[in-house]
Amino acid sequence: MRRFHNIAILMLLLLPLALQAQEFGVTGTVLDAANEEALSGVLVILENNIEFSDETNQQGQFSISGVRGAIQTVGLLRLGYETLELAFDMRSVGTAQVYTMKKLQIDLQPIIISEEDDRSIMEPMPVVRGTGMYSGMKSEVISMKNVTANISTNNSRQVYNRIAGLNIWENDGAGIQLGIGARGLSPNRTSNFNVRQNLYDISADALGYPESYYAPPLQGVERIELVRGAAGLQFGTQFGGLLNFEMKDPPPPDSTVIVLDQTLSSFGLGDSITDPVAATVTFVSIGHAGKRSGIYGYYQYKQGQGWRTRSDYEVHTAFVTMEHRWAERWHVKLDLTHMDYLAQQAGGLTDEVFALNPRITKRSRNWFKVDWNIASLSLRYSPNSRITLESKTYILDASREALGFLGETQRPDPLGERDLIAGDFNNLGNETRILHRRAVKYGYFITSGGLRLYHGLNRTQQGFAGTGDAPEFEFNSAVIGNATDYEFPNWNLAAFAQTYIPISPRLSLTPGIRYEFIDTQSEGTFRNIIRDGAGNVIEDTLLIDKRNRTRDFFLMGAGLSYKWNKKELYFNLVQNYRAINFTDIQVRNTSLFIDPEITDERGYNMDLGLRGTLSKGLSIDVSLFALVYQGRIGEYFTTDAFNRSIRYRSNISDARTLGVELYAEQEISEYLFKPNSEKRLSVFINGSYIDAKYTGSAVSAFEGKRVELVPQYTLRTGIQMSLNNISLSLQYSHVADQFSDATNVGANPNFPSTPNAVDGLIPAYSVMDLSMRYQLGAFGLSFSINNLTNEYYFTRRASGYPGPGIIPSDGRSFHLGVNWTVNPVPKG
Repeated sequence: MRRFHNIAILMLLLLPLALQAQEFGVTGTVLDAANEEALSGVLVILENNIEFSDETNQQGQFSISGVRGAIQTVGLLRLGYETLELAFDMRSVGTAQVYTMKKLQIDLQPIIISEEDDRSIMEPMPVVRGTGMYSGMKSEVISMKNVTANISTNNSRQVYNRIAGLNIWENDGAGIQLGIGARGLSPNRTSNFNVRQNLYDISADALGYPESYYAPPLQGVERIELVRGAAGLQFGTQFGGLLNFEMKDPPPPDSTVIVLDQTLSSFGLGDSITDPVAATVTFVSIGHAGKRSGIYGYYQYKQGQGWRTRSDYEVHTAFVTMEHRWAERWHVKLDLTHMDYLAQQAGGLTDEVFALNPRITKRSRNWFKVDWNIASLSLRYSPNSRITLESKTYILDASREALGFLGETQRPDPLGERDLIAGDFNNLGNETRILHRRAVKYGYFITSGGLRLYHGLNRTQQGFAGTGDAPEFEFNSAVIGNATDYEFPNWNLAAFAQTYIPISPRLSLTPGIRYEFIDTQSEGTFRNIIRDGAGNVIEDTLLIDKRNRTRDFFLMGAGLSYKWNKKELYFNLVQNYRAINFTDIQVRNTSLFIDPEITDERGYNMDLGLRGTLSKGLSIDVSLFALVYQGRIGEYFTTDAFNRSIRYRSNISDARTLGVELYAEQEISEYLFKPNSEKRLSVFINGSYIDAKYTGSAVSAFEGKRVELVPQYTLRTGIQMSLNNISLSLQYSHVADQFSDATNVGANPNFPSTPNAVDGLIPAYSVMDLSMRYQLGAFGLSFSINNLTNEYYFTRRASGYPGPGIIPSDGRSFHLGVNWTVNPVPKG
């Protein structure tokens, strides 16, 4: 392994040798014609052979060599200056010439060149974006402005419909939280992805508790970026990779844009559009920009009754971003985010009750409360077009509280004291990155590196609360019972480096390395009370616990990319790592116990894929992948010292996940309408086949079993049409059955689940959705029907909140929205 480390480091440090000397070349200096000061960042390009180019340095100097022709036409380009086109005698390489450039007399705005089709809904990431590098990686970018879907409720099934292989938990019809997994990873609060907003962390604790209780309203999101496990070297070690929400920015200079959006939703009996309105979403945003400064902000209010009774919710979300540019090189940006919500939880169901009526409610006193606050300050410095330095400092101050009766779903609520679990999260982090480009024979040699410093101080408490029905999140110290009170101070220092090496005009290599130092501590108390069969206390112990775990390690990987004729063959192999969840380790309840020797998970991701345009209007992305886990964490049933059946969480086994993912979209409009027409008609399909099994397990109950929460087949297909001012989207989703636990309870059709419905089969299901949008100038009208055929299904069996038991997904619902945009930005 050490030899592998040395080879990887050597690959990063060795730069290509100097270009082989040829017969001809030229050197020179470029000055500003007005003040004769040196001009940096001037692009010097040969007209007939653009692979030979250079860029002036801080002294305005450039040099080009290795050119075969003696006389060449050369262009000098710089934003804000008149372009120079000159005939150079390349035989004068030893004689440095001086050239002057004049400023343009008009005020030009910066031009942003994008690799994306402006009409496309999904595209891969470019080679470089900002200070990030994505060559050779499996990646998907969703452009929200082109999505026709019910975005007021963050409908994940519709928004992520073109991303192959995703497993989505659909137990939150209001879209308050996001639950997606991929390639054998649990969707639980998207905790197996590194979830970010504008590339800073938004989860509770990136290492110790990577669950995301906050998801930004999609009405305020510009694009969604998902980069699979190969992103672990740059953005964090998670096996799932990066999920980043890029928020909307201020409008163009010297403009003001206001958006008002109101959506009404209905949850009724599933057979009539006349059901009473039960939910509303109000969204208001304003953006203003001057010459160098701009501001954008929004506020969203969401409230509703939910599809099941006793599942009311109320959500407030606000976001503001302010930016300023000066000296054409500096850019500073401040983001502020706030979200708070209160939701009632209807509890889980057994299989028998779900089959009888999935809208039945088993709990009336369960509540969930979240308060999330994030601040980020970003500073970017670009002395020239070759170097970009960016530093982000971010603070998270948040809390979540879960209140209710956690007993098994078949047991009635005794109406006594409720369980209360409270968590406070206070985190501070900084990531500083630099990206450098250098022109070489076959393009640009690009190096990206960065440092991350992260500190968290989080607290988790568990105990008893009052006996009432109201959302009263206060501990009752007078009640004797099991209780915990822990603090989790932790430090994380990480450094990474990646290099893009163009080997030929079509082939490139991207090796990378990451170093991680993690120091995790836990300090607290646990009160353990044991009772006999009559309820009498036979043991009452107060345990004081203090732990400290320090580790450091290297992760390595590399990517390859081969491009030709708008197609790309890509490959990557990257090591991954997932730290154990210390906050979950200390939580005690009647159904779950944690192995005190539980360890971190290690493994790697591998992709081999083909993407691009195959023929007129046909885009594809098909890939083979492998995800290997060592020491995968899971749960199973065993007995304790008192011979009681308990649920146990530990490193249960190694696991390997193999599969194929396919996305294809055909633009039928290419054959029906005139070129460059605004009309559009396309059909898409995405599907996956995944084989995920446990291997090398010390527990015979897991060996050879399917990994839980992994449907073997998923299929999503649909049609999207844009005709004049009308957009329409119809989609169909099918997800095969899956197990909720590692022992595959439910494999025997005669026993579909455990009596408490926590473990068992999650049956296959199919869902259809219809969305329409009409835009007339500044006014817009939207209408959608989620779960068009009113299927009764579920995607989750919960072991704790919001269950335990089956958590039904929503039946058919109708959504009607009206929006008005003041001073809309014209197209183009």
